[in-house]
Amino acid sequence: MEQDSPTAKDLLETAISLLRNQVLPNTPAAQKLNLLMISNAMAIAAREFRGSIELEVAAMSDLKRLYPNKMRDDFAELSANLSTDIRFGKFDDSDSVYSVLLDNTRRRLKISNPRHLRSSESK
Repeated sequence: MEQDSPTAKDLLETAISLLRNQVLPNTPAAQKLNLLMISNAMAIAAREFRGSIELEVAAMSDLKRLYPNKMRDDFAELSANLSTDIRFGKFDDSDSVYSVLLDNTRRRLKISNPRHLRSSESK
């Protein structure tokens, strides 16, 4: 069934566009920084709408690779297992865990600060 009204993500993206293209240019200089911060926060929220499900699916897939013998698909439990195992040094020499953590960090940066991710990967 098609949705007749815009989604929350669509509304947020429209609000960001209006804020940046119509409100910000007509705002006194003393308030522009505040509007830019609001606009950036809204942009992060919009990216999170788009990326949160993919982020969770990828993280769960990574955890299942690290713990193939765990029967339950409980994200919180697998995350807690990983935290405990890291804390106790189980993965100190594990390239696979390092890779999983690095990939997860990149995926999160792609949502929260894609500009920083692009600049750090180009170095």
